[in-house]
Amino acid sequence: MKFEENQLPSFDQHQRYQVVAQMLQPLLEQKKKVTVLEVGANRSTILGDLLPTATLLYSDIVLPDTPSTHFVQANALALPFQEQSVDFVLALDVFEHIEHNSRASFLSELWRVAKKGVLVAGPFNTEGVRDAEVRINGFYRALYGEDHPWLKEHIENGLPCCDEVRAFFQSAQAGVVEYAHGSLKVWERLLGIAIMSEHHEVLNRCIRDIDLWYAKGFLKNDASPPCYRHFFFGIKELADEERKQLSGILNEEILTSEDILLQLNLPIKQMEYAWIKQEQQKLFLSLHERECARDKRLESLEASVSQVSHAVQNVSHAVQNVSHALQSLADSLSIKKKIRRLFGLE
Repeated sequence: MKFEENQLPSFDQHQRYQVVAQMLQPLLEQKKKVTVLEVGANRSTILGDLLPTATLLYSDIVLPDTPSTHFVQANALALPFQEQSVDFVLALDVFEHIEHNSRASFLSELWRVAKKGVLVAGPFNTEGVRDAEVRINGFYRALYGEDHPWLKEHIENGLPCCDEVRAFFQSAQAGVVEYAHGSLKVWERLLGIAIMSEHHEVLNRCIRDIDLWYAKGFLKNDASPPCYRHFFFGIKELADEERKQLSGILNEEILTSEDILLQLNLPIKQMEYAWIKQEQQKLFLSLHERECARDKRLESLEASVSQVSHAVQNVSHAVQNVSHALQSLADSLSIKKKIRRLFGLE
């Protein structure tokens, strides 16, 4: 699948969308259009590019800037769709943004709309995930002076527990396929360099190359525990053959996080070196600007001192002139007194 250069998915988007596409692809009927609704899609239509034979619908509380008939503005707790009106309903990296007290209602609403199944994916409160998010958020804050917008929400809402989803599907008497993906070490490393490149155009191109290399070479095999993201596929209607296909596609050979990071180490180091050089250049320019500003302030101060010096000299001359005038007046008064005495006028 080819994407426009300015719409290339990040590694994090690859992790969620490629896996979901891999899970859904065998279930798409050839003779009949299968409908898929992505709830909380934001502005992304990546899934539609990955599943061209399906009919994709997207919903979010805010519509994208570019109007589209495929996007529906909707509250995820009250979707404007009839019961069992869409074959598959997906919520990818959305569940953790729902407030804790509303999560059961959210799952119920997805289940109401779905005809065949519901797929919920995202980070859960599993081994190491919360700590990794706190570290990444701290790194982001150190660089940019504020919390990462969606990690902040994860931390404030609290990551959901896997048992919440399992219990819901069990109560709905659904079959469940569960899958963990995205080694936590790989996720934290790649997101860290993505954050570093966020406001650097040159580095953005580097991270796109790394993301693409990861997606092509390692994504399918990146399931070494502990993992960042869990996928829960609750199934209503599914033939036995479809269930076998679904189970089979998830049995890929697993690469360790160390193996993946070793392969990605060279381009990552090159990008980090480029980032350091760019930061050094920014620091040099900042110091140069400060020196120029300091020199201008010194020149201005010297000019002000010179002006004050001239003013002081002028005042001194004026004081001397007044002094001379007063002395002349005193001398004149003294002469007048002598004359008056001489003529006996006093």
